[in-house]
Amino acid sequence: MTPVENPRWRTGLALLLALVGGYLLSVSADPARGLSDALLALVVGAALGLATLAMLMRGYVPGRYIASPDELAYRPWRPIHFLTCAMRAAPLYVGIRLFLFLEWYEAFSHKWENPAWHSGAALTGFWQRAVTPGPTGATPTTFVEYRAFLQWLLDTNAASWFTYVIMGAELAIALGLLLGCLTGWAAFFGFLMNMSFLLAGTTSTNPLLVILELLCIFGYSVAGYWGLDRWLLPAIGTPWGRGEPTEVAPDPQRAAS
Repeated sequence: MTPVENPRWRTGLALLLALVGGYLLSVSADPARGLSDALLALVVGAALGLATLAMLMRGYVPGRYIASPDELAYRPWRPIHFLTCAMRAAPLYVGIRLFLFLEWYEAFSHKWENPAWHSGAALTGFWQRAVTPGPTGATPTTFVEYRAFLQWLLDTNAASWFTYVIMGAELAIALGLLLGCLTGWAAFFGFLMNMSFLLAGTTSTNPLLVILELLCIFGYSVAGYWGLDRWLLPAIGTPWGRGEPTEVAPDPQRAAS
């Protein structure tokens, strides 16, 4: 058996590649980096992520279950089935969680160290820019209902306390993703915050974070398996399924082999 064929060796190497890839994605998102360095880090980080996925999927055989009368019997696409169900996908999610943690913790620390955020002045300025028409007459916040919501926050002087809601949420999301603690929920609330920034007309790294957070949401049962969720989910379950995972019917063909 070669080292690559050894499951433990392959898992360790995949974890290393995932961590390096996650860190490089964080480097590529650093606005202080030059374009060439950021682009190189992005390409290499994405390539390492795909290499990790390919390495972990090697020899993976998706499980089967008996569909109910209300379900379609089509089997999920193999990579999707792998990312949402396979325990061996956990190392890849560790790299994704590292990247998301670094982004959310940097967002929190930047605000925490800025006195303007503690006073609410920075948040007020952000909201005002989001609802103020530009040279063309359009506002950065083009969604009417969301613009009205931001204007209501401005009119009620909510920035003085809402700024701590934002900072607290960013820290909680960062720690949840780092520790693999209720990973699906941490990713969900991160997704909501990223969408809020996008609706306010701020792009930055939000689209990339949204994609990876959606992956963690749909793969919630696996995303935190190498983390506290390995014990939390069986103990407390989820709002849509309490207790232990449902047992699936054995595959007769696999049993016969």
